[in-house]
Formats: sequence, structure tokens, C-alpha cells
Amino acid sequence: MLKKFFLLVRRNYWTEEIVLNKIIVRKFREKDAEDVADIFTQVGLINNQDKRKRALERLRRIAKEPEWYDHYLVAEMNERVVGRVILEAAYPPYSELINLYVHSDYQGQGVGSSLVQKCIEIEFCLIKVCLKRCV
Repeated sequence: MLKKFFLLVRRNYWTEEIVLNKIIVRKFREKDAEDVADIFTQVGLINNQDKRKRALERLRRIAKEPEWYDHYLVAEMNERVVGRVILEAAYPPYSELINLYVHSDYQGQGVGSSLVQKCIEIEFCLIKVCLKRCV
């Protein structure tokens, strides 16, 4: 039942994107895997071709079949993914922001703030639906 609830929230919520300072925050897609892997390389999570290959496989799988309680978000500027975060909401009304990364060339431009703002909006949406169900 809880899984069905989250799928409904996700389906209704993802009809809009947040745009701040020419930053678009949206759902992670399979085509974003290369850009996200580049960010991982830059921050030191990937340091060889084998790790990059495994990371790309995992990212593509996540894009096709995300966990029902995870919201994978990316920040895009000039048609390039420059940030990534996960909002995990497995135990409503509690959520956890996980692994926020911003490409160093784009730090200080509001990318991280935009990702956090979108996570807050999603969380408020989840809380509203959860409260309606509990009352």
C-alpha cells in the first residue's frame, strides 16, 4: 500500500521542474549517466575505467528501475548535468537527503541550493499526502 502511495505522489509531482537562475532541477534520466559519472570522477568517487564502467551500469539501471522510495534528482545548466542528489523517503513523513554533488566548475552558483529546494518541495508534498491519509 505504501509503495502505491509513493508511486502516486511521484507521478503527480514530476509533472513540473523547478527553474532557478537558469538551473533546471529534474528527475534523473538514463541519458544523464555520463554527466553524473563525470561528476563522480571529479569528486574522486571514480578513479579508473573499471569503476567508471560499473558506475555507468548502476546509474543506467537506477534510471530504468529506481527504488520506489528514492527520488533521484539532477541539476542542469546549459543542457549539461552539473549536480546530483538523492532524496530517500522510505519512512514517511521522514526523508533523508543523500549524496549531494555539484561539479566544481558550477559551485557557488546556486546549484546545490536548487537541489535542496526541490528536495524540500518533494518532502512537503509527501507530508501533505501522508497527513491526509492519517486523518
